Amino acid sequence: MTEQRRYIRIEPSRERVDPSDIVSRLAGLRKLRTGWKIKYDPRKSPPAFEFLVLTQGKDAPVRFYLGVEDEELLPTLKSELQTAYPASYDIYEEAVDLRAELSSYGSRGAESDSKTDVEGGETAIGDGGGVSLSDRTPLAARWSGVGERSRDWMTPIKQYSHAQEETPRSGNPARAPLAAAVERLTEATAPTALQVLFTRYSSWQRAAEARKKQIETKHDGALQSARTSLADMVYGANQERIRDRRRGRDPPHVGESTRQTSSAASGEVASRQALIDQKGPSQTFLVNLRAVSVLPEDPEDVDRAQASNNIETLANAFNHLDGYFYHLDGSRVSKSLANIRDPAQKELSRLLNRSFNQSWMGKRRPQLVLNADELANFVAVPSGQTLTTEGSRGARGKERLRQPLPLPDPDRLEEFTGPGMAVGKPLRNRSEPLDEPIRIPPDLLTTSYIRAASTGSGKSTAVQAEMLSLHEHVDGPIVLLDGKGDGMAENYLRIHYARYGRLDDVYYFNAPDMLPAVSFFDIRPALAMGRPREDAVQDKVEHFHEIMRLILGEERHENAYVANEILTFLIKALFDQEYGQDAFSLEDLIQAVFRMSRDKTVPELCEANAHIEQSLIQKCQVDERQFQQTMGAAANRLDKLVEHEHLYQIFTHVPRWDDEAEAYVGNAFDFREFLDKDAVILLDLGEFRAESQHALTMILLSNLWDAVQGRRGGGRSLNGGIRQHRSGDDTIVNMIIEEAAAIATSSLVYEQFIPQGRAFGVSLGLVLQYPEQVAQYSTSDRPYTEILNNVKTKLVGNIATDAKLAESIAHENLSTSEFRNRVSRLPAGEWIAQLPSPRFGQTGPAPFSLASLPIPDGHPESDAPLLGDDRHLFEEQQIPRVMRRTQEECSLPGRTSQFTREEVRETLNEVGEDAAGDVAPSSGSKASAEATDGTNPPDAPFFGASSVSGATDTFVNGETTTTAGEPDTPSDDERDIGKVPMFGDTASEPQELEGSPQDSSAEEAVPEQYEERNETPELHTTDGDEETTDSAETTGENSLPEHVSYDADTECYVCDVCGSEYLMSEERKASACCQFASKDDVFVAAKRARSTASTSSELFTRLGAITEHAESYGIEVTIQDFASLDESPDESVTALSSESKNSPEPGESQSSDTSHSTRFKDATTTIPDETLREEGITRDEAAFLGLVLDAMNRQLEEYSLLESMTVLEEPFSNLDVEILKEKEFIEEHRSFWQTYYTVLPAGRQFLDRSLDTSPGIGDLGEKTPHKAGVAFLEAWLTQQEDVARTAVYYQHTKDVVFDVVGFDTEDELVWVGEVETPSNNTDALLSDYEKLASVDAAAAWACEDKELLLEVIETLTDTDAVDISLTSTQTRTISSLRAAITGPDLPGMDSLHTFRSLKTEVDQKP
Repeated sequence: MTEQRRYIRIEPSRERVDPSDIVSRLAGLRKLRTGWKIKYDPRKSPPAFEFLVLTQGKDAPVRFYLGVEDEELLPTLKSELQTAYPASYDIYEEAVDLRAELSSYGSRGAESDSKTDVEGGETAIGDGGGVSLSDRTPLAARWSGVGERSRDWMTPIKQYSHAQEETPRSGNPARAPLAAAVERLTEATAPTALQVLFTRYSSWQRAAEARKKQIETKHDGALQSARTSLADMVYGANQERIRDRRRGRDPPHVGESTRQTSSAASGEVASRQALIDQKGPSQTFLVNLRAVSVLPEDPEDVDRAQASNNIETLANAFNHLDGYFYHLDGSRVSKSLANIRDPAQKELSRLLNRSFNQSWMGKRRPQLVLNADELANFVAVPSGQTLTTEGSRGARGKERLRQPLPLPDPDRLEEFTGPGMAVGKPLRNRSEPLDEPIRIPPDLLTTSYIRAASTGSGKSTAVQAEMLSLHEHVDGPIVLLDGKGDGMAENYLRIHYARYGRLDDVYYFNAPDMLPAVSFFDIRPALAMGRPREDAVQDKVEHFHEIMRLILGEERHENAYVANEILTFLIKALFDQEYGQDAFSLEDLIQAVFRMSRDKTVPELCEANAHIEQSLIQKCQVDERQFQQTMGAAANRLDKLVEHEHLYQIFTHVPRWDDEAEAYVGNAFDFREFLDKDAVILLDLGEFRAESQHALTMILLSNLWDAVQGRRGGGRSLNGGIRQHRSGDDTIVNMIIEEAAAIATSSLVYEQFIPQGRAFGVSLGLVLQYPEQVAQYSTSDRPYTEILNNVKTKLVGNIATDAKLAESIAHENLSTSEFRNRVSRLPAGEWIAQLPSPRFGQTGPAPFSLASLPIPDGHPESDAPLLGDDRHLFEEQQIPRVMRRTQEECSLPGRTSQFTREEVRETLNEVGEDAAGDVAPSSGSKASAEATDGTNPPDAPFFGASSVSGATDTFVNGETTTTAGEPDTPSDDERDIGKVPMFGDTASEPQELEGSPQDSSAEEAVPEQYEERNETPELHTTDGDEETTDSAETTGENSLPEHVSYDADTECYVCDVCGSEYLMSEERKASACCQFASKDDVFVAAKRARSTASTSSELFTRLGAITEHAESYGIEVTIQDFASLDESPDESVTALSSESKNSPEPGESQSSDTSHSTRFKDATTTIPDETLREEGITRDEAAFLGLVLDAMNRQLEEYSLLESMTVLEEPFSNLDVEILKEKEFIEEHRSFWQTYYTVLPAGRQFLDRSLDTSPGIGDLGEKTPHKAGVAFLEAWLTQQEDVARTAVYYQHTKDVVFDVVGFDTEDELVWVGEVETPSNNTDALLSDYEKLASVDAAAAWACEDKELLLEVIETLTDTDAVDISLTSTQTRTISSLRAAITGPDLPGMDSLHTFRSLKTEVDQKP
């Protein structure tokens, strides 16, 4: 067993230390734990502090520690040190086993028998720890205080502040008092410790005054008193002699020489008195100073002589600190006739047990009495500038941090020595790796791994060595995607050839010259594997958008929501089972976009996909300008793929397919062909731009995803037959991605491949500059967090670490701060490794240090590069064979597209050109002529066809241009777009197209924030009295839907969902109101609701009705999705003003409740101006901070947590919330579609206030989103018919507290509820469920989002708390999830809510 103590580790830098800061902070340590209990209670004592300077000898670094007997004071001690030393000093907690440190010279032997120190009652050095020192040979030195007189300890030695102010003639800083001692310790050849024990010393002010009186009267000490008395007897005690004794009592100035001649008796009197006052009798410490060096059991004579010399020179290290009358005497302790026991053993025991040695007799005493300025000489850690050259080297913290981490238990490492991927050799000492490398077993490779280090750290060579070991020991293909272009792929070819003498199983794509022949829009292999068509198509859609996100950037891609939705529907339409194809090219998708924009025709679809057709038709019904703008955004996205020439080649490649063989014919790259092969596939993407690299990587990941689906069982393999479940002998696909940060943000990576790698037999190796890069490529922290949580093997080199990475690797023996310091100092080729748990129920080994594997032979930088004949054969024979095989089997055969990129881009530029003119399909085209005859337009090539002419506004890349030309005449058979039949049909009668820009109602406009344009044109509106000319027959009133009714008082049709009103002449519009075909239509209804609502509460009620109405159409939408509508209310109202005769003018749609700005106008703070200036906080910011805390404590009568906290900001003009966030006074949250704030501990300390945790108010440590959840859940319970009253934070029993409860009219408990926010505390979750299930009442859950709700259910299922199995359909929406849970009648789960659904239900009811 070890005896570890916690210390504060101090690592110096070269920055100068301010002596006044050190002295003042040391003086402050006297005040810790003061009071009458310490003074009068014999069981209490002031805290004892230990300053420790430690080295293990033999060039080991010198380390500095400060500890305290009561470790509860360590945080306070750390805070004091951080204030005393410069910010460049590293100060952190660390555990130290002093016995182990001192015994590190030799083997750490077994425990020895306990021995008892009969002399001092101290514990023998062999007791307790796992290391015995009783058989070792200690050498010790100790320092005593020696006064010229017995009480000269009352005078000072040299003060630290004076020593640091002395500047030598060279102009360099003065040497630190500890400089000589540090240099001696640096030269130590054996483990050595210098210990300074100190504790508060009681005030001796009265003794000081008495001694000064005795000095004054020449009675200081027995001898002087006797001499004075004898002189008085001989010469008489006349008044003149007494006055002469008392002369010169004025103390000299500090710094004057107080060493007087023997004839200046009165001066000596004055000096001693002044020095006693300078000492500060009420501000001193009791100090013990000792040093111990420990030799091995049987030391060599040379070692003993060196250690003896070191300890003797160390004993003289403080000679320069002597005072005028009080001196330091350091000496090596040795045996004598008076010492039966070896005194060095006794000093070692005292050092280990922190024992004080005291004596109050004589001039020499083992303890020192020092004030803070004197004590600093021994405990102030010097900067590098104030040390000698040797001492500076020895005290440098980075030398210690370059020592490898201790190795884990050998039994743990043995689990990683079998076959697998070799990642490096464990380091025992610096430059001393073990012989056997660490190998990740095949069954653990599927937990994926990260290798992260800065440039030049050896990532590339390490990856190449890993690939070589994978090929040798692990069955399955290896794929390298190299985006750096530094010759990594070519170097692997060299080492592979050097190892095996051939490259028969290697494929090499040196892009852009050679590209993999992947067919992207192709579900034929997936169908052959037995996958459902719907799943295969959905995967293609999701992967397509992932590719576009990586090309465009996440924010830009998500902004054009409607354009993305159109592309989604068109891709699904082209995959239609009856009228579509199983494979198509990018040109087919572009053609579909072009026809939809030009002719407003959509692909023909089977009945099963009628909802897709209806959605696309609905998109065509919006305002013409808005429609063309949306189609232009869709075209811009596809143009990005055409713009990148090599991506265009891949997306237009559609190889032939043999239905009988269920395989491609000719050149095709398909991972299915490699799953069972030990092939190596190298893709050098260094010549591509970053977005092209990312897109191609995603294309390959998509192909791999399709290939491994059958590994989950249930699908058919390409070779026929039913594929069985995976066994332990199955191959593993090892894909290594260089520069993987952007790719790691893909949901395909962090949601599918990494967490489910074991199921698919896939191992992803992510090679990064630094892991936090992942977060920089995403607007959310989720990808980075998921990767850190799910990637089990982490190999970290020299990088600047972030807090999340440090926390993910930190261990009980490796703090986050030490990890960060170590990593920043790692040399090239050294790594800190975190390995996965070898098997279920076991914990993985603690992090340890690894050295990179030797550079394999054949590498240009290895000891045996390819030379002579080997190099000639490699370059002239092997490489051409690899290139030829790659080209003939799976590389793009050349240009496969029917049209040039220029033709395609020209056509895409035409999309959206008819935004301002009449919709005019090209009547002169053959397609129009055939349509007139009632036949289907042919699928002829459309590139280069005559475009719509006339004066048109063309929206390209956000700019408006004008095109002049002859207008085309609309054909007679042009259909009413509101009644588009199936693709290819014609209308029975010619109809006039309605919805021109001049008379189209703005209710059909798509919300502008979803479109990808820099300029948004104003929507044309008409007066409410203007009637729309329409040749279609007017439908009767009986055709109105149920939610639309006629109001005789207003003589209007009224929609009960959105509140819109329509004139009698607008009956047709009324009949189509709130008939949703897609989410786009829901947004249009929301904008109408915004324009008709007079108050915010009415608006929320209508938005809630819209979301509920949309759910009946199978469209899931929440009120939060409408939040963006608030960004431009004026434009929304303007656009919608023509829909209703009584609609408000711009600006009138805002809530009439304007009291927010005046509700809290009297809020202020009483914090003094001086405090505000010190913190850099304005009075408004302090008042806002207090207002938020009042809201959290439920102390604002005019505010409820059902509201957003942004209303609290309105009274303050001089408020910057970002300042409060930077100072960690406040944390911002987004919950319930609203903004909330939590006042953090630092903010509460600034306000000198606390969080109210009294019953019915809140819980300790609770943040505002949880409090808001409780408020909303209480409001929801209030709306329940069986609830008469509610209570929050209700104490049900002694140990059970519910967040919310509801009682009926008889005061019986009928509802209980719990609010859950994200947490890693599974026990708390289970406890919440158990208490909900234990009461005879209905139970309600409120979780932050659906993902958390599913996580709760999964946790309860995994722990056997509940027994339920959910399908993917049941987890798709909250409604289906509720139905699935309430069906089995599970106790403790009667009602499920997310924060969004909860707010919607609360707002819907008054």
